Amino acid sequence: LSAGWQINLAVSIDFTGSNGNPREPTSLHYIPADSRSKKEPNHYIRAIMSVGDILLEYDDDKLVPLYGFGAALGSRGRGEDFFSVREANERRISGNQSRTLLGEQTTLNHEHANVDGVQGILNEYGSFLPTCELSGPTNFAPTIRAATRLARQGVNFHSRQPPGVAFGDEGQINPPVYTILLIITDGEITDMRETIDALVEADDAPLSIVIVGVGNNCDFEAMVELDCDGSFLQHRFPANKSRISRRDLVQFVPFRDFEHKSRESLAAEVLEEVPEQFEVFA
Repeated sequence: LSAGWQINLAVSIDFTGSNGNPREPTSLHYIPADSRSKKEPNHYIRAIMSVGDILLEYDDDKLVPLYGFGAALGSRGRGEDFFSVREANERRISGNQSRTLLGEQTTLNHEHANVDGVQGILNEYGSFLPTCELSGPTNFAPTIRAATRLARQGVNFHSRQPPGVAFGDEGQINPPVYTILLIITDGEITDMRETIDALVEADDAPLSIVIVGVGNNCDFEAMVELDCDGSFLQHRFPANKSRISRRDLVQFVPFRDFEHKSRESLAAEVLEEVPEQFEVFA
């Protein structure tokens, strides 16, 4: 950061059916129908508040692209692999039921994804959840590929210009941008091979990925494999060729292990690998 880099945080939330019906108290997405309920916030809200607050300390403009995956939008029934939560809310309010999916090949419109800080994330999440249908599958690869494009563009959300391009009346120069993608999930991934390929392909992008696993009884074995401490992921290219990732991009944090510890302990775990990942990239 002292070398002039800026940090931008992006967030993606798991809206797949394995989280449980949000109307049931056992759901990781549970929100009581009675707003006066004294039941503690659900697992996702607690993770957003804790981890999001830690990462946003390093974000320059506090504008956060908020995405989701796994919710069924419109009449198709199948969960979308990648969408803007804010845009989904806006289209629902306006009565526009057209697809909200921002597919892998589309250009991301950050104006339709950005929210303001942790409270903006909570507001859009709270507005979206009661109206959505949790579905599936649980595919990480589309989100990771979208975040990789975002990172390679190096967009500064104030000016929406890439690094090195002058903007404003005084011709300010945009600094380079390093993106941190926060994925909050119950860990039941269904596209493990494609996700590994996407991570290996992203090893030359200014990107780190923090995966926070929520749920007290969830199986996070696949998330630990993506973190791959002490080794590197391997991509399966066509024609029996493969390539090993040139650097580690992922830090996995099982939220249940740190939720009741100090904020300093959680911050140390969340940020444990990011500085080295940045240094290896830079």
